[in-house]
Amino acid sequence: MKKLSQKAQETKRRIMTSAQKLFHKKGFEATSVREITEAAGCAKGTFYLYFETKLDLLTEISKNLFTEINNIITKELSTMTDDPFSQIDRLFEEFLIYAQKADLSLIRFTHTSEVMGLMDEAKITETYFNVIISKISQFLSRGIERGFFRQINPTTYAKMLYGFVHQSFEDSLLEGNPDSIENLKSELSFILRRILEK
Repeated sequence: MKKLSQKAQETKRRIMTSAQKLFHKKGFEATSVREITEAAGCAKGTFYLYFETKLDLLTEISKNLFTEINNIITKELSTMTDDPFSQIDRLFEEFLIYAQKADLSLIRFTHTSEVMGLMDEAKITETYFNVIISKISQFLSRGIERGFFRQINPTTYAKMLYGFVHQSFEDSLLEGNPDSIENLKSELSFILRRILEK
């Protein structure tokens, strides 16, 4: 795919931003391409220069969120230091920084049952999930091999830990439950240390 000019990138960004706002306000199905392009200040045909369908647009919005999360995990867990628990602490610190800058309306929108259903139907969530689980599993495997973590099934624990941490951060970020995200970070570090250490 050829690289977009700066003007084209800006137009695509306006379409995506307008779509996010409208999807959050009206829902995915209730929002038309015409409404998106009007809000973005461009012609309806312009939409189709960047996206084939609304689902393609939704996929790209979700992909951008996934990429941010994936980049954080890759940065902190792609190698194993002599102190993997400090790496986990830094991972949670990076998630905290991300959460403090995050667009909560976008996160709420992407976690609605309507959007989650569409993403599951298109197998998009499964693809993203598998990439993240693979990285966490590899980190756990290296920790076991080097004697930092107790003997566990890395893939099973990667799935369980990701599910637990993801849900905890999501609940804290969106609902303030069970505590502030700042307090949750240190508690999650403590819990993971107890689960993994020998």
